[in-house]
Amino acid sequence: EAEHARQSTEHAMLHMRRLHEAETSSQQLALLQRRQERMQRLEHDFAEERRAREAHRSGMELEMMQQRKDLEDFKASLFSVDQ
Repeated sequence: EAEHARQSTEHAMLHMRRLHEAETSSQQLALLQRRQERMQRLEHDFAEERRAREAHRSGMELEMMQQRKDLEDFKASLFSVDQ
């Protein structure tokens, strides 16, 4: 009877250990999934920010080119008026 009790206890302990390992594994997978989702959000946000900054830079370059052209046109008109 003592042997039977020992085997039952070992079996119960093994079962509890397996349940604990399964739960721990499940928690680790959930944590990894949350990390992956966060990384994907950060990468997406970074790409959006980069696109916005590049669009802003392009707009500024076009504006600067137009201002240079306007300045050259103004200088040319002054030069033609002086002559």
